[in-house]
Amino acid sequence: MSPRQSPHPETILWLVPAKDSPKTQEMLLHPDNKKFVSLCNTKPDVYGLEIGHHVPSRPRPLVIAEVGKNADLVMPGSSISQVHFSFEIHPESHQIMFWDRSRLHTTKIGPDPFREDGNFRKIVLDTTKSDYTISAGGEKLDQFVFHVEWDTSDKDMMVQEQENKSQMVDARICNSRWAPTVEDAPMDLTSWYNTRLHTPAIGAVQRAIMVKELGRGAFGDVHRAVDTDSGCLIAAKRIKVPRKDDALQREREQKNIVEYLGSSGWGTENVEIYMSLKSGSLGGLVEQFPARKDTLRLSLYMAPEIMLETHEQSPKADVWSLFVVLGVVTQAGNLHDPRLAKYNHVLQCVKDAAICMPILEPMARQDPNLRASAAQMLVMHFNGEGLTTPRRQIEPVPDASSQPSGQRDRLQVPAPKGPKPDVPGLKRLRSVSPKPAAKAPERPKHYFQTKERPWARW
Repeated sequence: MSPRQSPHPETILWLVPAKDSPKTQEMLLHPDNKKFVSLCNTKPDVYGLEIGHHVPSRPRPLVIAEVGKNADLVMPGSSISQVHFSFEIHPESHQIMFWDRSRLHTTKIGPDPFREDGNFRKIVLDTTKSDYTISAGGEKLDQFVFHVEWDTSDKDMMVQEQENKSQMVDARICNSRWAPTVEDAPMDLTSWYNTRLHTPAIGAVQRAIMVKELGRGAFGDVHRAVDTDSGCLIAAKRIKVPRKDDALQREREQKNIVEYLGSSGWGTENVEIYMSLKSGSLGGLVEQFPARKDTLRLSLYMAPEIMLETHEQSPKADVWSLFVVLGVVTQAGNLHDPRLAKYNHVLQCVKDAAICMPILEPMARQDPNLRASAAQMLVMHFNGEGLTTPRRQIEPVPDASSQPSGQRDRLQVPAPKGPKPDVPGLKRLRSVSPKPAAKAPERPKHYFQTKERPWARW
C-alpha cells in the first residue's frame, strides 16, 4: 500500500519521523501503520503518521490515539511499553493533551517539557506552536524521535468534532486483535482526569495557555486560560508591572485571597496570576440579587460628610462606618439601641463610643480631614501588617488637639435639649483624661439606658 497523497479529513496532526532516527523511519513501513501514513499538507514531500479519531482500533472516549508496542500506532522495541504515549482530549477544556504512558517514564517532549515536580506526566499541546519534538525509548530517550506537524485546518472545530464522535464509540467497528475471547476485565484505564483544580492544589499552576480574552481594565487583562500541566480551565490575570512589583507581590501573598492557584512572570514586565475560573459576572449577580427596596437604619452607618453633605465622599467614610459597626457589635455608646432615629443622636453616640474605645478614636472623628485612614490604623496598631500601600507613602494620623476648636467641631450637631432621664443606678463612664479630677464629657441627653461594660477600659 503506497502512502496517501491527501490526508484523512479527520487528521489533527502528524508524527513526522526525524531524519536522523532510522527506527522511527521504519515505523512508516510497519504493516499496521501503513494505512495511517499520508503526505503532510504543511510541508511538501514529507510523510507522517496521522493522529486523529479515525486511528483508534477500539472504542475509547476522549482518546485520540495511542502509540506503543501493542497500540493504535505500532512502535516496536524491547524498551517500549504496550502503550508508550497517547494523545487525548481533556473533558472540560477540550484541549489536546499529550500523555506519557510508559512504565518507566521514558518519554520526553520539547520545547515545553513535563514538570519535574509532582506526577505531571502530561501536557497541553499549544496548537499555535510548530516546534514540538517527541522522543521515546532507549537509555537516552532517543530511540524514536518525532516532530509534530499540525494540520492547517480549523483545529478547534476538529477538537469539538472529536469530542462529539467520542459519544458514538459503541457503534465503532473494533480491530479483530482487540476482540476478547474470554470474559476479560475492562481494558480501558480508569479515569485519570481532574476537571477542577481544588483548594489543595493552591500554588500548583506554574504556566498556562491563553484561550480567550474575557475583559480588559486599567491594571491588566483577564483571560480564559488552560493550565498547561493539567488541562483544567482557569482564569489568568495578566498585569503589566512597569516598576517594582513589591506591592503586587504583597497582594499575592495575602492569606485571605480565595482560589489563588499560582503565578508566573515575576521580575518581568508581565506578571500572570492564575485563579479558578467562575461562571457568570458581576452583572449576573446584580440581576440575581437585586438591591433591597427597604432601608434598614442605613443612616446609622453613614459618615457625617455624606449625611450632611459637607465634604466629598472618600475612603475615610468607610472608616467611620467600620467604627460604627464595631460600636454596634460591642454595644459601645448605645449604638446598638434600635430606637435611634435622629442623626444628631447617632453623632453623640459615636462620641460616647469613642470614649469607650480610645484606641479607635481616630476613626470616629467627624471631620474627614482629621479622621484616620485604614492604612494609618494598620500602621498605628498592627505595625503595617496587611498594607498594600508602601509604608513610606502613609502620613501620621492628624493630631486633632492641634486643630482650632471651630474646625474640630464644625460637623458636630448639638444634642437635643430635654430633661435628663431619671435612670436608677446610672453610672458615669470613665474619662479619657488620666487625671482623677477630670470631668467626664457630658452624657447624651436622650432616653437611652447605659451600663458599665468591661470594654470601657480599652
